[in-house]
Amino acid sequence: MDVLVLAGAVGVDAPWAYGIPRPLLPLPGSSVLEALLDKFQSAFDGACAICAHGNSELIARRLTIRGKGPSGRKPTMVVDSIPRGTAGCIKACETRFQGDAIFVTGASVWLDDDLPWMLEQHRKQGNALTVFCTRHSVRTESGAETQLMPIGVYCCDPCVLGLIPPQGYQDLKEQLVPTLRQAGLRVGAVTLPGNTCEVSSWPGYIQVLSQSLTAEELGGRGYDRIAPGIWCGEGVEIASRARIVGPTLIGHGCRVDDHATVIGPALLGDSCRLSEGSWVIRAVAPPGTFFAPGESVSDHIVPSNKAHRAGALARNDSDLPSIASEARRATSGSFRREGAHGQASAAGILIPAIGILAVFLWAFSHTFSQLRDVWQNSADYSVGQLVPLAAAYMIWTNREKLRDLKPTPAPIGLGVFVMGVLMSVAGSYLLYASLENLGMVVCANGLVLWLIGRAGYRQLAYPCLFLFLMLPLPGRVHDAVMLPLQGFCARASASVLEIGGVPVERYGHVLEVAGQQAAVAEACNGLRMAVAFVIVIAVVAYLIRRPTWQKVVVLVSAIPIAIVCNIARIVAMAYTYGAGYDFLVQGPLHDGAGILMMPLALAMVLLELWILSNVVVPREAGAPVDSSRRMAALSGR
Repeated sequence: MDVLVLAGAVGVDAPWAYGIPRPLLPLPGSSVLEALLDKFQSAFDGACAICAHGNSELIARRLTIRGKGPSGRKPTMVVDSIPRGTAGCIKACETRFQGDAIFVTGASVWLDDDLPWMLEQHRKQGNALTVFCTRHSVRTESGAETQLMPIGVYCCDPCVLGLIPPQGYQDLKEQLVPTLRQAGLRVGAVTLPGNTCEVSSWPGYIQVLSQSLTAEELGGRGYDRIAPGIWCGEGVEIASRARIVGPTLIGHGCRVDDHATVIGPALLGDSCRLSEGSWVIRAVAPPGTFFAPGESVSDHIVPSNKAHRAGALARNDSDLPSIASEARRATSGSFRREGAHGQASAAGILIPAIGILAVFLWAFSHTFSQLRDVWQNSADYSVGQLVPLAAAYMIWTNREKLRDLKPTPAPIGLGVFVMGVLMSVAGSYLLYASLENLGMVVCANGLVLWLIGRAGYRQLAYPCLFLFLMLPLPGRVHDAVMLPLQGFCARASASVLEIGGVPVERYGHVLEVAGQQAAVAEACNGLRMAVAFVIVIAVVAYLIRRPTWQKVVVLVSAIPIAIVCNIARIVAMAYTYGAGYDFLVQGPLHDGAGILMMPLALAMVLLELWILSNVVVPREAGAPVDSSRRMAALSGR
C-alpha cells in the first residue's frame, strides 16, 4: 500500500494563517501534514512520497526536523517544478510505487476515518479509482439538500498509471476520469462516516484543533491534563486568578498571570507569556510569544515574527490616541516656531520628520511584516516589493524641483493621517489585512501632506499614490478576477490558434493541439503579468515627457497590453507543445516566456507613444486651430 501526498502551493492566501501553508498549520506536537503522515504510516507498510511545488523547501525543512515516522520510514520529497495537476503528479511518482494500491491525498486533509476500511471499500466495489466524499447540506430553491463533496482523497490501482500521459498538465477530474471510463474501468465514490475534512478555512481549522486537543494520546507526549480538555507541559506557571477554558494546550515553560484569560480551542507554544489582563480567544501562538497587559488576540494564528515583542500581536482602539499624540508632540514645536511666517524651513522639519518616521515604522511594523510574507509567498504580487524603490527613484529624479521647496504644513494632512490610522486599526481588529495595508499607505500620504503642505505634495503626488500598487488585491477581488481572466485567456488563445490555422480543441482550461493537451493553469491567468506591467508602465509614464492625457492613456493601456502579452505567451507555448517540442515547454521556454513578454510589452508601449506623437498634432500656445493643417498632418502630407 503506497501513499502520495499532494502538497502543492496552497494556504499562503489565508489571512488568518499569516503566510503559513495549510499543510503546516500547527497541531499539538505536530502539524496537519505530520498528523496525516502518522495516520498513513501507522496503518500501512509501503512507500510514501510528497509531491510539492511552492512549499517544497518549507515542507522539507519541517520533515527534516520531524525525522522519521512512527514506522521508521521517512517520506521522500518530489519537487513539482512545473505544476502538472493531480494525475500528472501520480504519474511523476510512478517509479516509487510498488504496492497493489495507491492512496492519493491532499496535504491539508484531516483524516478521521479508518484507512483499512477505506481500502476495503475500494476493493469491494472493484474500482480502478475511488473518490472519497463527505455529505454536506446545501440550501436550494426547493429546500435543504444533502450533496456529496470530494475531500481530496483518492485510491487507485496501479493499472491507472499506464493511462496517464507522461508529459503535460494532467488533471484528475477533467482528464483522467474520462480516460478511465473510455477504457472501461470503473470510477466510484465512497462516503466517509467520520469527520474527515480539508483544512481550508479558519472554522475548519478550529474544528480540527478542537478534535486533536481532546485526544487521549497527548498524555504520552509529555503533557498532563490538569482539567477536562486542558493540557499543560512541564514547567508551566498558572496564577491562581487566571481563567482557562478548554480545549487548550499550554506548552512547556509557559506563564499565565493573574486575570489573564484563555478560551479554547487554543494552542500556546513553549515559553509563551500572558501578562495580567491579556486575552487569547480561539488563537494559536508560536513559541516565545509575549502578550502585553490587556492585549487581546482572537481568531487567528499569531505571526511568528512577533514573538518576544510586547504589544505587536494586535492593535486596539487605545493605540490611536497614543500614535496621534506622539506624532503631534514630535512636530508641534517646530511648526509653532515658524507660525508667524506661515512656513517652516527644511532644517526645522528634519528632526520632527525623523521622529515621525520612527513612530510610523514602529506602528506599522506588523503591516510591513504581512506585506513581506505576501511578496515572498505569492508570485502574483512578488513585484510589489519593488514599488517603494521605484517611488524613491521617482522622487530622486524630481530632486531639482524639490530642492527649493519651502514646506508649508497642511492641517488637512493630519486628518488624512488619522483616517489612515483608523483604517489600519479597524483592519487589524477585524482581521482584514487589505484594509490594514490600505490604511498604512493612506497614513504615509497623510504624513507627507501634513509635513510639506499642498504645494509640496503636488510635486510628490505621483510617487505617493504609486505606493498603492505595492498592495495585493483583497482576497475576494483576487478570486473574482483570477478565474474569469484564466477562462478568457484560454478562450482567446484557442481563437488565435484557430485563426492562425492551427487545429485546436478547448475543454474548459485545457487546450488540445495536435493530439497533445496543455492546460492554462492558475499561474497562467495573466494576473501576475498584469500587476508587473502596470507597475513598470506606471514608472515609464512618470519618466516620459508627454502631456498628462497621453500619460493617462499609456497607463490605462497597461492592463490590455498585459492580457495581449499573456495570450501571446500561451499561444506560443501551446503551438510549441503541439509541434512536438514539449521539452522546451517544460524547460527554458516555460521558465523564460514571462521574461520575454516584458520587451514585447515595452515595444507595444513605444508603438503607442509613436502613434500618439504622429497622429495627434500638438497645438501651439495661443495659436488658432488650423483645420487644413490638421487634415494635412493626418493624411501624411
